[in-house]
Amino acid sequence: MTEERPTPTAESDAAAMRDLRALLGLHRGAHAESVVRAVQALTERRLGAVLTEAHRVATSKGWHAGADWTDPQRQLAGLMLIATEIAEAAECVRVGHLSPMQGAGGKPEGLPSELADVVIRLGDFAGAMGIDLEAAVIEKQAFNRTRSHRHGGKLA
Repeated sequence: MTEERPTPTAESDAAAMRDLRALLGLHRGAHAESVVRAVQALTERRLGAVLTEAHRVATSKGWHAGADWTDPQRQLAGLMLIATEIAEAAECVRVGHLSPMQGAGGKPEGLPSELADVVIRLGDFAGAMGIDLEAAVIEKQAFNRTRSHRHGGKLA
């Protein structure tokens, strides 16, 4: 069951901004842009922690015991595990399981859970390959901000 969120109002936005400024130690006159940059910095750091934890958990559960991540076959197998999670997310869309659900034993299911699995597999793969995915995402997002609207004439 997902939690209903109240519709934001000007008053609730102002209160949230005050709380955020206090939390981040910004002075009362700090511009919204400063707050946004501070929140982005916090969010970016959290991504790295999530990705690192995904690899740590997979390793602790034995998924990398004896694995040679310099072997292209192992690398391709890792990428295909990511692709299978994307396929499972597509299946959720196909059958209409778009909201969080609980399966047997309380297992999270549905589209949000499958998208989480994609992120977990990405974090594990990047960790196994020695890739700092957080830094790569930040770098790519910075580049994407410089691109023109719908660059390359792509339709999707």
